[in-house]
Amino acid sequence: MDFVDDCTILFNFSFYSAWSHLLIALSRLS
Repeated sequence: MDFVDDCTILFNFSFYSAWSHLLIALSRLS
């Protein structure tokens, strides 16, 4: 279970990181 939890946390973190980078890029363009 710990391994699955770690993967879920990593996935959520990478997903959030990707969105934040996208928002930053969009804010710089506008």
